[in-house]
Amino acid sequence: VGGSLNSANDLEPWILRLCNVLPALASDSSMPGVLGICFGHQILAKALGGRVERNSAFGVQLGKRRFTAGDTALARQKLSGLGQQITSIAAHGDAVMAIPPGAESLGESTPCCYEGFVTGNGRVITFQCHPEFGGSQFGCRAYLGLMEAMEQAGEVDGKLDCRRDTTGTDDQALREAVWAHFEQTRPKSAL
Repeated sequence: VGGSLNSANDLEPWILRLCNVLPALASDSSMPGVLGICFGHQILAKALGGRVERNSAFGVQLGKRRFTAGDTALARQKLSGLGQQITSIAAHGDAVMAIPPGAESLGESTPCCYEGFVTGNGRVITFQCHPEFGGSQFGCRAYLGLMEAMEQAGEVDGKLDCRRDTTGTDDQALREAVWAHFEQTRPKSAL
C-alpha cells in the first residue's frame, strides 16, 4: 500500500473500504505479505488498531530525514546492514501515534514516534519514509512529482529547492531489507 495525498483519517469511500479489507489481508497466511509505505504505513496502522494523527507539532515532513532504527532483536534483524541511523526520503503530514497491538516498532525520529512497524505474525511491514524515491532516477522523478502535487494541494509553501536532493540515502539497503523480509515470510504456496 503506497502513498497518497489523502489522510488515513479521511472519510473517502475508498479509504473506508481499504480499512475494512486490510485486516483480512494482514492475517491471511495463504497470501503474500503486505508492505505499507507512508500513507500505507498510516492506513495499515489505523486498520489494524493503531492511531494516526496530523503531525501538528512538526508539520509536513519533506526531504531527506534520518531515523533511528529500533533497538529490539526484531528491528535489528529486519534492518540488518543499515546501521543505527537510517537516511531516507520523507513526504507526509500525518504520523502514526500508536502502532497496532502486537506490532513492533522498527524505528523512530523526533517528528515520528513510529517510523515503521512489523506485525507479530510478520505479515505486515511498514515504513513512514519513501525508500522507493532515493537512489534511482525514476524514484527521483516520482518524488519531484509528489512534491509538486503537495505544493498544488497547499500542503507545502513552495520553498522546495533545498528538499529536491534524493542522493545519499539508505533507500537501496532499505529496499533490500524489505525484499529479504518478504523472502523469509512468503507462504510456501507462493514458491
